[in-house]
Amino acid sequence: MMVDAAVTDVVLATTCLGFGLRLLRAPPGAAIGGIGMLLVGIAAMFGSARYGFAASLAPAHEGVGRLAGMVGIPLIGVGWGTQVFAPQWANALRAPAFVILLIAAVALIAVDPYQTLIASVGITLVILAALSAMRTAPRAAGLGLLGALGALVAGLAVDGDSSVGPMRRIAWFHLLFAASMALLAVGLVGVSEDQSGAESDP
Repeated sequence: MMVDAAVTDVVLATTCLGFGLRLLRAPPGAAIGGIGMLLVGIAAMFGSARYGFAASLAPAHEGVGRLAGMVGIPLIGVGWGTQVFAPQWANALRAPAFVILLIAAVALIAVDPYQTLIASVGITLVILAALSAMRTAPRAAGLGLLGALGALVAGLAVDGDSSVGPMRRIAWFHLLFAASMALLAVGLVGVSEDQSGAESDP
């Protein structure tokens, strides 16, 4: 049992599921990101069970976690990119983006470089969209940039089984990733609300 990893995975799951549901009620572009965030939250739920009381779920957790990295994170990027660059195409792109990413993930789930590559593409989309939105929604765009950078740091530097201070590195990863997901979600909501307000202005 890894209590610190289990508890922090609950934090990650709660964060992603809560913000994912919030994004689903946002404009269609942001809602695409909500689907991605829900997938990450589901993976974290498996993780909390695995680390808390069901070590036998390790294979399932790893599989769902890989799917979240290959589908969920890219969908957050697609959500940001669509909301900022082409909100009028959001409804048309939602299903194809999900299906294409899912098929690719199933086909390439055992290929480690693909997961890193496609997740990096998703984060890059967030960064490009946030930079573009900086002129019209600087606060929301700034939150998105912080979230993207936090996700990169979490993935590159924090994940692991050794301990840092009172917790394992994996527990720190969960907390940093939860904070990053929250920033990405709040930023995306802010960008979508700013665009909605601009469209309603005479």
